[in-house]
Amino acid sequence: MPVYSLLLEYEGSRFHGFQKQTEIISVQSVLENSILIVLKEEVKIFSSGRTDTGVHSKGIIASFHSKNRIDNFYKFIKAINHLSGGSLSIHGMKEVPEKFNAQYSCTEREYEYWVFLSKYPSPLLKGRAYHYKHKLDIKKIQDECSHLLGSHDFTSFAKPSSLLKKSPIRNISKIEFRESKEIHGLYRLTIRSTGFLHNMVRIITGTLLDIGNGKIKDRNIREILQKKNRIYAGATIPPDGLYFVKAFYEKFPEIEELYKEFYKINEI
Repeated sequence: MPVYSLLLEYEGSRFHGFQKQTEIISVQSVLENSILIVLKEEVKIFSSGRTDTGVHSKGIIASFHSKNRIDNFYKFIKAINHLSGGSLSIHGMKEVPEKFNAQYSCTEREYEYWVFLSKYPSPLLKGRAYHYKHKLDIKKIQDECSHLLGSHDFTSFAKPSSLLKKSPIRNISKIEFRESKEIHGLYRLTIRSTGFLHNMVRIITGTLLDIGNGKIKDRNIREILQKKNRIYAGATIPPDGLYFVKAFYEKFPEIEELYKEFYKINEI
């Protein structure tokens, strides 16, 4: 039975998250319903990330098994994109080994959180970035980021109810806070990990902003980690500025090839 991987982009405000839920629109339900129409077959979609309501995707990976062999990827992608009504777009597709699963085979995930630092809002970034009007010590934020690298207990940076059956230990391999070269005042927090706890990226970003503007003065990131208590971290900022950027698969080079093809096509 062939297995296919998809590279997906979508605008998060149109969906109640990725995972299928009863009687509400999700990314998974739109994909599965569209594939049912095209292939005349019910499939189950797996994904490299189960984004929450309002969270966007620049490059999430999905996969499904099919009884049908798809010979023309272009026609399939065109049909699914049309049926989705513009709410999501498949940018690439590959047949992958039968043991591949977009969710369980994924070894690392990378997110970005966009912060627009400006006295006034940008209509072009509404719903795409978190508008932040306060002054920030950028250097201090960048220094604090280094304390998050490596393996830590992230209890302080997670929604408490989400930890009842999960280990709070996560390993961050990359984190940086930099201004965009394209848009003045737009900063991106890029963070890569083996896995994320619920609201983890939004809480980390909110905490860094609170430290950067002096709202949190009596403790730093290292001390907040050591407290292992949510009350010591900063605010959970809105989902608008959060993007799933890329999934990593150590044993499946086909996915890296899929990303490379997408980036090559979109080079300016």
